[in-house]
Amino acid sequence: MKLFSANLPRISFKLGFLLFVAISLFFAVFSTLAADGAAAAGKILGEKALRTSIRTGGFARVLVRLNAPETKRLEKAAFAHRTITPGRGFSRAAAEADKALSHYIRSMTAQVVSGLPASPYRINRTYDFFPVVAMDVSGRVLDYLKASHQVSTIMEDRPVPLPPTEKGEVSYRKQPSSFAKPQVYPTNTDTIGAEAAWAKGYTGAGWYVAILDSGVLTSHESFAGKNIVEACFSHTFNKGTCPNGKSTMYGAGAARPFINLYGGYDHGTHVAGIAAGNSGSAFGVAKDANIIAVQIFSPFTASECTRHEPCVMTWDSDQLAALDYILSVRDTYPIAAVNMSIGSELYSDQASCDSGKDTPMLKYAIDELRDAGIATVSVSGNDSSCDSMEAPGCISSAIGVGAVDDSDQEAFFNDWQYNMLDLLAPGVNIYSASPDSPTAYKELSGTSMAAPQVTGAWAILKQKDPAASVSDILYALESTGVPIHTLCSGLNDYKSRINVDSALSPFLIPVPSGRTRIDYAPTDSPIMNVQYLPYPIGVGPIAGDGDIINVKIGLYAFSAPVDIYAAVYAPATDPDNYYLFTPDGGLKPFPLEGLDENLAPLPWKSDVTGPIDESLTGDILSSQLPVSTYYLYLLVTPPGRMDTYYLLSTSFANNGS
Repeated sequence: MKLFSANLPRISFKLGFLLFVAISLFFAVFSTLAADGAAAAGKILGEKALRTSIRTGGFARVLVRLNAPETKRLEKAAFAHRTITPGRGFSRAAAEADKALSHYIRSMTAQVVSGLPASPYRINRTYDFFPVVAMDVSGRVLDYLKASHQVSTIMEDRPVPLPPTEKGEVSYRKQPSSFAKPQVYPTNTDTIGAEAAWAKGYTGAGWYVAILDSGVLTSHESFAGKNIVEACFSHTFNKGTCPNGKSTMYGAGAARPFINLYGGYDHGTHVAGIAAGNSGSAFGVAKDANIIAVQIFSPFTASECTRHEPCVMTWDSDQLAALDYILSVRDTYPIAAVNMSIGSELYSDQASCDSGKDTPMLKYAIDELRDAGIATVSVSGNDSSCDSMEAPGCISSAIGVGAVDDSDQEAFFNDWQYNMLDLLAPGVNIYSASPDSPTAYKELSGTSMAAPQVTGAWAILKQKDPAASVSDILYALESTGVPIHTLCSGLNDYKSRINVDSALSPFLIPVPSGRTRIDYAPTDSPIMNVQYLPYPIGVGPIAGDGDIINVKIGLYAFSAPVDIYAAVYAPATDPDNYYLFTPDGGLKPFPLEGLDENLAPLPWKSDVTGPIDESLTGDILSSQLPVSTYYLYLLVTPPGRMDTYYLLSTSFANNGS
């Protein structure tokens, strides 16, 4: 029995070698870049802008990451202890591990600060869990830090505006797609299955969601009866702007929102209501969850704001302070997720986002939160982009959320990037609390309104499974959501619009008991929800009009262990061989005529249950591979057997341009 049978068009050794070289080169380049970044002690990101600030204003605001060699070891010990769960407290060992990490970072910070030259500088913030110092520096101090072996990276500490939100009706700039299947739901909570989850007793009770935003009107009726923990991290160039007049505040009133003079004053209250509001008649997604409200924005004058009206923006250093705080209180509150409905620079690929001029420190913090079992949920952005996303939502360890409208089509303003966008949720005309009064509500639109629905969903799913990791919940939401096709022309890509109720009991893929074959047109990224569309192989933007190839496999969990084989075949250059992806990331040629049920080649994955979300190639330019049609196969079998299987295949044409 020929599994990859003759009607599959059939790679020369030359092609196999070229494929192997292309993939090896990608990983070699990636590894080199990572090593260069790690070795670049004292490297300044955006140095030209910092020098300009010093020339014009006498100082520059910077974030300085320290070379602290013991940090990784101490972090591993500390964040092995995840956030507490309802009914389970923090252990003594956990508290000691946190204390050891904090003490070490404080000690390293003190060493660096004590050696600074006498030239003017100001320490704006230090941190307990991040080896970072926020400072104002003169040129001489910047030179000293750049040369110091105790410093790893220096970047600008910048103010980040809120994403724009639209009030009332919106109209499309992206054209509605023929893939769209309009289905109007009465409320956003009904759309995402939250109301069905409530009916089963899952409301987010016992868990907290952290809202890092422009403040929350805690006296609003939507938050009545909730336990609300408040904090503030906010400052301007020379003074604190928290309600107590300082740059840091904890306790009642700390998260008080700005007055309506400032654009964005209503953002945080609206977002909190979407995630966890409950007035008895207006509900957020996790209607019984509690809230940690953290005010991280600062006031700016009209001349400093893009819309020429007073506004609020958030400093990178204040965002880090808030995330540092969330880690510090995970021993007291069961925290399901952090919501950061903010966005800054647009990035078009994962490597650039993770190492961008405004992201390395945030990625460090978000990585730690994920290790501690806390998701960081952010936005894709509201730029109508088809190939980019905003930071921090594009960071690989964050959960990047885009928006659909109430007809389950991609929203016109949504940013879509095939490899960085994780999930979708409603984001058009979302009704939620307003800080104008304790009984005020309004409709706003934007990815800022979609992200807190995912944050609320996280609390519901943590209530169901308190031990679930961030990846566990992400996979559950991806594999059970409704696949939504992008409105971007030239892309053939889907992402899951969440369905919380379905995610409570995700579908397990049964082990093959017969022989099933499915061939399908190529998509940019895999679709993990096999109940809707069994498209587990994504090929990158070359599936549409793009020139990037990225072969990625996405499968949710199987009901029992399976073997998985992955192969590529290019008949135009070699009709006699196909090439297997090997467990070590290489390619192995195998004669087309040699594969039958009695001669099983080496599986890519052996005896696994999943989930699987893995790139086989990374990004490869189409010009790096020979012109050909490439056929990709995924074969799933019971362990050690090939008499029953799922065989899924797709293909793409590479014209070499």
